Amino acid sequence: MKTRLPFILLVICLLCVSSYGSAQKVQITFHHRVHSAEIEWAKIIIERFEELHPNIEVNLITTSTGTAYQEKIAVLTAAGTPPDVFSGYGDKLGFIVRGFAMDITELAQRDAAELQINTFFPGVWEAPVFNGRFYGVPFTITTQLLFYNKDLLQQNGLPMLPTDWDDTVWNWDRLIEYGRRLTMTDSSGRFTQLAITQATESILPDVCWMFGGDWFEQAAYETGIVERTTFYTPENIKAYQAQVDLYANYAAAGASKGMVPWTGFTQGKIAMDWIGNWRMGAILELRKSGGLGFNLGVAPPPLVQNRANTRWTNPLFLSSYSKHPEEAWEFIKFATSQESQELWVQMTRLLPARRTASQLYIQSLGDVFDMTAAQVQSVINGSIVHSRRSIEEAVFDLPLEIIRRKAEWIEPILAGAKPVEAGLLDLDNYLTAYAKEVRERL
Repeated sequence: MKTRLPFILLVICLLCVSSYGSAQKVQITFHHRVHSAEIEWAKIIIERFEELHPNIEVNLITTSTGTAYQEKIAVLTAAGTPPDVFSGYGDKLGFIVRGFAMDITELAQRDAAELQINTFFPGVWEAPVFNGRFYGVPFTITTQLLFYNKDLLQQNGLPMLPTDWDDTVWNWDRLIEYGRRLTMTDSSGRFTQLAITQATESILPDVCWMFGGDWFEQAAYETGIVERTTFYTPENIKAYQAQVDLYANYAAAGASKGMVPWTGFTQGKIAMDWIGNWRMGAILELRKSGGLGFNLGVAPPPLVQNRANTRWTNPLFLSSYSKHPEEAWEFIKFATSQESQELWVQMTRLLPARRTASQLYIQSLGDVFDMTAAQVQSVINGSIVHSRRSIEEAVFDLPLEIIRRKAEWIEPILAGAKPVEAGLLDLDNYLTAYAKEVRERL
């Protein structure tokens, strides 16, 4: 009995130590949107992080994108259970202004060597900045591209689109020419083929930028606060009229022509799809299933005065209410590291924020496009060089109201249901009044 006592005591001690160690493990929460490939990426990243940091446990929670994502952050925070780390989708500046995102300026400066900021694409660190302070670390970016059916262009005797964003031949007038050549109707007047899906998303100011216009004054981009909107200007009127004409005759967007934009493109009935590079994942899945039966190319949008296009930069934010900011910061650094960015590319086919992981991204698109890697890289790099910070990252609240009201204001204009000038004037007056309410609430 005496000989077994030391052994029993040792077992008890080890159990106590083990129990104590488990009780001391720090638990943090990571909130991400519901995208299957991204969720799988997050699970692997969490597993690898926990192996390197056995004292930290990361719990993953997910929510659909859009307003539900922002609402979930607010609800969790109000309930006293904020996510320690969350992805910056949607209302990026809103997360900062409303106090959900922590100022990480000192942390980023302290760990600058580890972050290796110089390995990120130029401009992406603008996204999580407000009043000169940093509030997040970029981990993925989205620019606007023009996907196109190479077979349809060839069948209609049209040259392939350029890969150089400085090309001056591929301009708006040439787009209209392609529109005439690529749009077809049958004997009853029913559209059987269209030239383009849309001129990117209606919630983006890209076409106005291209025509020399803007939705906001420069001061709004500098302060984040809108005094008045600038929809009703000669440049914007010209831009919207150009889109209305395009949509009326050659596009699936606008008044219905019996084709769903994305479906029509995948079926080979629409020649061009002007949209964000987030489209890559869906195209790859179609390729794998044999559902894209034509040669695919990618190119810059047509030139007007410029080729400015929206660049969304999605950062990882550290919650202002986190009880474990240092542990959460460690996770953010790991999730945005070179290793994690490369895994992100492999699993999602989305563009990483780190330039040093972009070559792997280009290689991963070899089974997406019928183009050389150098041609694809030229298009992708050019889209970044010619990009502008998204309005959601630069302007507080108004971009969300534009999204909420697009079916009431912007889409009827583009469909020809509202006159361009009258519609833009009404929209301008409404949003300027709304901006005043926003300022009064701050």
